[in-house]
Amino acid sequence: TTAFREYIAYVVAPSYRSHKEMGILRQTISGQQLKEDMPFKNFYSGRMLWDNSMANTGAVWTRKNPSGLLVSVIGADHVKFGGRGTTAFRE
Repeated sequence: TTAFREYIAYVVAPSYRSHKEMGILRQTISGQQLKEDMPFKNFYSGRMLWDNSMANTGAVWTRKNPSGLLVSVIGADHVKFGGRGTTAFRE
């Protein structure tokens, strides 16, 4: 979709460039050290996994607690342009 392409171009790609400039693309979220910068496709895949995991966790909790109130603090980059953080929750 157009929104998804905009999300990649205006959110994920700049985030990747920022991580590259900070020199932190040689370590994974689990702490694994890499010999070279993580390629964009791996960064992107990790981002999608992270967003889906956050959304799925919220959706599962909401279904188990229908009268509960879920409050989630999510960084703006995870929800801009209808990013996976919001669409996965709706699914």
